[in-house]
Amino acid sequence: MVDMIKEDVFNVIPITREERIKRLSEAVQTLKTEFVGLDTIIDEISESISSWYITPEIISRPVVISLWGMTGTGKSSVVRRLTQLLGLKNSTMFFDCGEYIADSKDISTNICETFGFDTDDYSGSDNGMCTLDYPVFVFDEFQYARTINDEGSEDVKSSIRPIWTLIDSGVLDVNDSYNWSYNQLVQFVEDLGSFVEMYPDIPVEKNEIKDPGNVELTLNSLGLLHYDRALPLSPASHKDEDDEEDDPFRPLKFIDSDKIKTIVRRLNKLETGLGMKVAQELTQTDLTTGQIYEKLVEVKNSITRPKTINCQNALIFVVGNLDEAFDVAGDQNPDMDADMFYDITSRVTISDIKKALKQRFRPEQIARLGNNLIKYPTLTKESFQKIIKNEVARMLVEYKKVTGIEVTLAPNMYDLIYEEGVFPTQGVRPIFTTIGSILTPYLSKILMVGEGKAKEAEISVASDNFHIAKTQILIHLPDKEFSYDHTLQLGAIRDPKSRKKRYCCSVHEAGHAVAYAALTGKAPDLIVAVSTDHGGFCTTYDKETQGEIDSRFDVDLNVKVDLAGYLAEHLFFDPKLCLMGAGSDLEEAWNTLSDAVQQIGYFEPVLFSNFMTETNTSISTGLSIRRECVSYSGRKVPVEDAMSLRFQDLTKETRELLEANKELIRRLALYLGEAGSMDSTKFMEFVADNHGGTLTPDEMEKIKETNSPEYYKSILEGK
Repeated sequence: MVDMIKEDVFNVIPITREERIKRLSEAVQTLKTEFVGLDTIIDEISESISSWYITPEIISRPVVISLWGMTGTGKSSVVRRLTQLLGLKNSTMFFDCGEYIADSKDISTNICETFGFDTDDYSGSDNGMCTLDYPVFVFDEFQYARTINDEGSEDVKSSIRPIWTLIDSGVLDVNDSYNWSYNQLVQFVEDLGSFVEMYPDIPVEKNEIKDPGNVELTLNSLGLLHYDRALPLSPASHKDEDDEEDDPFRPLKFIDSDKIKTIVRRLNKLETGLGMKVAQELTQTDLTTGQIYEKLVEVKNSITRPKTINCQNALIFVVGNLDEAFDVAGDQNPDMDADMFYDITSRVTISDIKKALKQRFRPEQIARLGNNLIKYPTLTKESFQKIIKNEVARMLVEYKKVTGIEVTLAPNMYDLIYEEGVFPTQGVRPIFTTIGSILTPYLSKILMVGEGKAKEAEISVASDNFHIAKTQILIHLPDKEFSYDHTLQLGAIRDPKSRKKRYCCSVHEAGHAVAYAALTGKAPDLIVAVSTDHGGFCTTYDKETQGEIDSRFDVDLNVKVDLAGYLAEHLFFDPKLCLMGAGSDLEEAWNTLSDAVQQIGYFEPVLFSNFMTETNTSISTGLSIRRECVSYSGRKVPVEDAMSLRFQDLTKETRELLEANKELIRRLALYLGEAGSMDSTKFMEFVADNHGGTLTPDEMEKIKETNSPEYYKSILEGK
């Protein structure tokens, strides 16, 4: 049986189910070629919309799909392109929630205007409801639609409140607040009510007040709101004898033509000819202000009926950035390894997304979003490289069409674009601007130096070292070569020689690296002493331990690694000359210990039987203060004191570890001061040289075995 739907739905949607299946499959393949690194995401979106697109008859509630990730990962672009490929462009509405909040725009108003609905067009339909066939709504930048502020209080945003109704039931209540003519009529009726209480018997002859005194009363009460006629400044100047049109007290049309037209239009929707009949009564008969008011109230009650838009078969995309769901979302350093950042963001779960949503939305609103949450990880290094190659290829094809010149790029030019353009935490946007700023000037130079005669050219970089302030770009033509000085934006910041205190920073990062290796048996993935953020960092991310519950050993390890940079500086330099950038490390170390004590029972496993409380009395206030105490080193002490004592002990142990490997730290720091960074392979070369310290490759293997993830299982098996 061939499935059929309305031929005019979306204008261009395929009629048969087989055609729709084919188009969806083709759209998925196209998206995968246009959006690098998003194959899994595209498949998830396709599966989520398949029932709505292929078998829409079974849909009785809106299909809601939430896309959450970091900026620049292609969320909005994929959705926009998908609606084009499926032929849904004419029935798709895109809303920037940030813009609607900033401008206090009303969502329901915009829906009416976009789909061509005036309230007059459907106020007389059955039950006041208008049904849209298979609309698509895309609510972008949804993080701005938050209903819980940073303080945890309710944050009411009335302009976008209809979104939640639309997501929940698909039936959207529409008010007439945006309809100017209707508003004017309703406001006139309301204001007229107050006027009639005082003056119910003013004669109105065929919609005109003719008595000057009554005109004056009317203008004094309603003039500023509903009549375009100014009152005189003084009684003596109320009339210009030469021009009766200047007389402010000339006969006054009581109901203006715009309001009459609104009455006719709306009442005719209810019953053919009813509007004209009522209009004639109001304009062709003699009535009092009170009688007119009674008739207008009847009109208002007739045309003010419940009005709703039925979008129960809608497809709704909720698209937002949720940086707080990602562990290192605040780190905007381009020196961060793309693959490592991809691994971190890939480990974010739906539970993490919902936990982050709780900081912005009420529980019942999160429930309305459903479980169809699709998370966008960031891109891998390979994906970034492919995007660069695709964009360069596109640009060179267009260049050849215009100039006839075949241009190729040497491999190190692609490396330069990557080094200068990739910010893993900022997505793909910086790449395109970098390609434009680096490549386009030299494409122009090819035309100039080749005098328009060259048919081919190659662009390369003179040096593969991009951690310098300037390099040279080379243009190779068949018969000659040209070179140009090129300033590196990020390279200049990464240049080690631009930092006078780089060796102190190198010691700091080497301290982190040695402590991490000595405690885990693993080498850091990357050590950067001269970074674009004017500091450095040592990558101690371990994907094998992500998501695990910490033990006391893990807490101690993290505290020691955090302390190691600060303590390493003090091994070599006068304390007055040590750098001031260690504050975040020290704060992180203390917070790690503090959280462990308060949240995961750092002291309790060993000392629970000694847990007791004591009550002290404050001399100044006379209030009793309950202090929690534990036993530490054989003494009963308050928990806060126990934390301070433990922090001191961990500091001492870290200092001893670093002193035992001081020579290794020194040599690592000298290398980092010259090169700016090193990877895990280079780090292990220094460890293998064995400079008399305790850290050796064999020792690292033993430490790895001691901390094996199989430890718990082996104990249970009696090994």
